[in-house]
Amino acid sequence: MRSLIIRLFILLGLFFPALASAATNTISGYAGSYSGTFSGGDSGTWSVTISSTGAITGTGVSGLDGLFLISGQVSPNDSLTMGTGGSATFIGALNPATSVMSGTWSVNNFGTSGTWTGTRAQISNARVFAYAEANYPTIFAGTPVSGQYLQYNYRYYPATGNYLAVDTNGEIFILGPVSGNVVTSVGLVTAYAGYITSWEATQAH
Repeated sequence: MRSLIIRLFILLGLFFPALASAATNTISGYAGSYSGTFSGGDSGTWSVTISSTGAITGTGVSGLDGLFLISGQVSPNDSLTMGTGGSATFIGALNPATSVMSGTWSVNNFGTSGTWTGTRAQISNARVFAYAEANYPTIFAGTPVSGQYLQYNYRYYPATGNYLAVDTNGEIFILGPVSGNVVTSVGLVTAYAGYITSWEATQAH
């Protein structure tokens, strides 16, 4: 039993890097695309991308001034600051558990202010599968067979005998020789969104 427990701990640490490095690599877990709205003294929409280093870039559309550019930075303590290239500043925080970011904005020169909020774009099951297949080819090798069983959307890999599945709650599971043939959760999709998005960005070049 002890050897099985040790094996599972090693497996969970190696299979998805977020579990092994969440404490020291928090910012990279924020990576992804976010969009939302702002309201108050002005109103409009915004859309940004957070890189694996926490850099924020994007654009917004103001009801008063039209299109504007956004840049900023996320801190390890979940706080963030964004500027518009003009006199507006957005400050707030990002909740890593819910992928919701929100805060307040202000334009000191004009004395206007308000609130803003947004969420990260959802990671589809297909993107989870693609990431796993590309980064763990010895575990998820060959042409998979896709299917649905109860709440699980899965892919089965005959070449290795392993299953990879995502349930309706967004939790990732593995089954097969890689897990000692025990259904094993490796966490929520939201915990790995940053890693998946960062990998996808490298594939675009």
